[in-house]
Amino acid sequence: MEIRKGSIEDVPAWFELVYAVKSENLPTLFEMTTPITLESSYRYMEKILSVDGSFVLICFDGSKAVGSLDCLRKERKEENHVASIGMCVAKASRGQGIGRRLLLSLFEICKQEKKIEKIELDVFSNNPGAIALYKSLGFELEGVKKGSIRKDGEAIDLICMGKFLY
Repeated sequence: MEIRKGSIEDVPAWFELVYAVKSENLPTLFEMTTPITLESSYRYMEKILSVDGSFVLICFDGSKAVGSLDCLRKERKEENHVASIGMCVAKASRGQGIGRRLLLSLFEICKQEKKIEKIELDVFSNNPGAIALYKSLGFELEGVKKGSIRKDGEAIDLICMGKFLY
Protein backbone atom coordinates (compact mmCIF):
# COMPACT_ATOMS: atom_id res chain seq x y z
CA MET A 1 0.00 0.00 0.00
CA GLU A 2 1.18 3.48 -0.87
CA ILE A 3 -0.23 6.78 0.38
CA ARG A 4 0.59 9.92 -1.57
CA LYS A 5 -0.80 13.28 -2.58
CA GLY A 6 -3.22 12.97 -5.45
CA SER A 7 -2.74 14.64 -8.81
CA ILE A 8 -4.85 15.21 -11.90
CA GLU A 9 -3.48 11.94 -13.29
CA ASP A 10 -4.97 10.08 -10.29
CA VAL A 11 -8.53 11.30 -10.86
CA PRO A 12 -9.84 8.20 -12.70
CA ALA A 13 -8.77 5.83 -9.89
CA TRP A 14 -9.91 8.31 -7.22
CA PHE A 15 -13.28 8.73 -8.96
CA GLU A 16 -13.86 4.96 -8.95
CA LEU A 17 -13.25 4.82 -5.19
CA VAL A 18 -15.42 7.81 -4.30
CA TYR A 19 -18.21 6.72 -6.66
CA ALA A 20 -18.26 3.21 -5.15
CA VAL A 21 -18.37 4.52 -1.57
CA LYS A 22 -21.07 7.10 -2.34
CA SER A 23 -23.09 4.41 -4.18
CA GLU A 24 -23.28 2.40 -0.94
CA ASN A 25 -25.60 5.13 0.38
CA LEU A 26 -24.17 4.66 3.87
CA PRO A 27 -26.14 6.28 6.69
CA THR A 28 -22.90 7.93 7.81
CA LEU A 29 -22.22 10.01 4.68
CA PHE A 30 -23.64 13.13 3.15
CA GLU A 31 -25.62 12.52 -0.01
CA MET A 32 -24.55 14.41 -3.10
CA THR A 33 -26.95 16.95 -4.56
CA THR A 34 -25.62 16.17 -8.02
CA PRO A 35 -24.25 12.86 -9.27
CA ILE A 36 -20.52 12.28 -9.07
CA THR A 37 -19.03 12.04 -12.55
CA LEU A 38 -15.53 11.73 -13.85
CA GLU A 39 -15.79 15.30 -15.15
CA SER A 40 -16.94 16.68 -11.79
CA SER A 41 -14.12 14.76 -10.10
CA TYR A 42 -11.56 16.45 -12.35
CA ARG A 43 -13.07 19.86 -11.51
CA TYR A 44 -13.05 19.09 -7.77
CA MET A 45 -9.40 17.95 -7.84
CA GLU A 46 -8.44 21.08 -9.79
CA LYS A 47 -10.24 23.22 -7.22
CA ILE A 48 -8.45 21.53 -4.30
CA LEU A 49 -5.05 21.80 -5.98
CA SER A 50 -5.63 25.50 -6.68
CA VAL A 51 -5.77 26.33 -2.95
CA ASP A 52 -2.32 26.63 -1.38
CA GLY A 53 -2.00 24.01 1.36
CA SER A 54 -5.00 21.94 0.23
CA PHE A 55 -4.55 18.42 -1.13
CA VAL A 56 -6.02 14.96 -1.48
CA LEU A 57 -4.26 11.95 -0.02
CA ILE A 58 -4.93 8.70 -1.82
CA CYS A 59 -4.08 5.23 -0.59
CA PHE A 60 -3.27 2.90 -3.47
CA ASP A 61 -3.17 -0.88 -3.47
CA GLY A 62 -1.29 -1.36 -6.72
CA SER A 63 -3.10 0.89 -9.21
CA LYS A 64 -6.41 0.78 -7.33
CA ALA A 65 -7.39 3.61 -4.97
CA VAL A 66 -8.67 2.10 -1.71
CA GLY A 67 -8.76 5.17 0.53
CA SER A 68 -8.91 8.92 0.23
CA LEU A 69 -8.65 11.96 2.49
CA ASP A 70 -9.50 15.48 1.29
CA CYS A 71 -7.71 18.28 3.16
CA LEU A 72 -9.28 21.65 2.39
CA ARG A 73 -7.44 24.65 3.79
CA LYS A 74 -9.70 27.54 4.69
CA GLU A 75 -9.20 30.47 2.36
CA ARG A 76 -9.97 33.43 4.63
CA LYS A 77 -6.76 34.99 5.92
CA GLU A 78 -7.91 34.77 9.55
CA GLU A 79 -8.72 31.06 9.18
CA ASN A 80 -6.12 29.77 6.73
CA HIS A 81 -4.17 28.00 9.47
CA VAL A 82 -7.14 25.58 9.67
CA ALA A 83 -8.21 22.82 7.27
CA SER A 84 -11.32 20.65 7.09
CA ILE A 85 -11.07 17.01 6.16
CA GLY A 86 -13.27 14.29 4.74
CA MET A 87 -12.30 10.66 4.32
CA CYS A 88 -13.52 7.45 2.69
CA VAL A 89 -12.25 3.88 2.46
CA ALA A 90 -13.33 1.21 -0.02
CA LYS A 91 -15.72 -1.38 1.44
CA ALA A 92 -13.33 -4.31 0.90
CA SER A 93 -10.49 -2.40 2.59
CA ARG A 94 -12.23 -1.25 5.77
CA GLY A 95 -10.92 -2.40 9.10
CA GLN A 96 -7.34 -2.64 7.83
CA GLY A 97 -6.02 0.61 9.32
CA ILE A 98 -6.19 2.64 6.12
CA GLY A 99 -8.08 5.51 7.76
CA ARG A 100 -5.50 5.68 10.55
CA ARG A 101 -2.64 5.62 8.02
CA LEU A 102 -4.25 8.40 5.97
CA LEU A 103 -4.66 10.57 9.08
CA LEU A 104 -1.08 9.96 10.24
CA SER A 105 0.16 10.88 6.75
CA LEU A 106 -1.96 14.04 6.90
CA PHE A 107 -0.43 15.04 10.24
CA GLU A 108 3.09 14.48 8.92
CA ILE A 109 2.53 16.51 5.74
CA CYS A 110 0.96 19.38 7.68
CA LYS A 111 3.85 19.45 10.15
CA GLN A 112 6.41 19.43 7.32
CA GLU A 113 4.71 22.12 5.23
CA LYS A 114 3.81 24.31 8.24
CA LYS A 115 0.74 25.78 6.53
CA ILE A 116 -1.96 24.07 8.58
CA GLU A 117 -1.97 24.15 12.38
CA LYS A 118 -5.39 22.71 13.06
CA ILE A 119 -7.56 20.02 11.49
CA GLU A 120 -11.35 20.12 11.82
CA LEU A 121 -13.94 17.55 10.86
CA ASP A 122 -17.62 16.75 11.20
CA VAL A 123 -18.76 13.19 11.80
CA PHE A 124 -22.25 11.74 12.07
CA SER A 125 -23.12 10.57 15.58
CA ASN A 126 -24.16 7.19 14.11
CA ASN A 127 -20.56 6.46 13.10
CA PRO A 128 -18.96 5.25 16.38
CA GLY A 129 -16.03 3.59 14.61
CA ALA A 130 -14.94 6.85 13.01
CA ILE A 131 -15.45 8.78 16.25
CA ALA A 132 -13.27 6.27 18.13
CA LEU A 133 -10.56 6.53 15.46
CA TYR A 134 -10.51 10.32 15.63
CA LYS A 135 -10.40 10.33 19.44
CA SER A 136 -7.56 7.78 19.44
CA LEU A 137 -5.52 10.17 17.30
CA GLY A 138 -6.09 13.17 19.54
CA PHE A 139 -9.14 14.84 18.04
CA GLU A 140 -11.30 16.52 20.66
CA LEU A 141 -15.01 17.22 20.74
CA GLU A 142 -15.64 20.86 19.88
CA GLY A 143 -19.39 20.80 19.62
CA VAL A 144 -22.52 18.92 18.69
CA LYS A 145 -25.09 20.15 16.19
CA LYS A 146 -28.18 18.41 17.54
CA GLY A 147 -30.40 16.88 14.87
CA SER A 148 -28.75 18.88 12.09
CA ILE A 149 -28.70 15.87 9.77
CA ARG A 150 -31.85 14.18 8.56
CA LYS A 151 -31.53 10.86 6.73
CA ASP A 152 -34.51 8.67 5.92
CA GLY A 153 -36.62 10.70 8.34
CA GLU A 154 -34.19 10.18 11.23
CA ALA A 155 -32.53 13.12 13.00
CA ILE A 156 -28.79 12.60 13.47
CA ASP A 157 -26.40 14.77 15.46
CA LEU A 158 -23.33 16.13 13.72
CA ILE A 159 -20.26 15.96 15.94
CA CYS A 160 -17.61 18.64 15.39
CA MET A 161 -14.06 17.64 16.29
CA GLY A 162 -10.67 19.31 16.01
CA LYS A 163 -6.98 18.70 16.58
CA PHE A 164 -4.10 21.14 16.90
CA LEU A 165 -1.00 19.73 15.23
CA TYR A 166 1.61 21.88 17.01
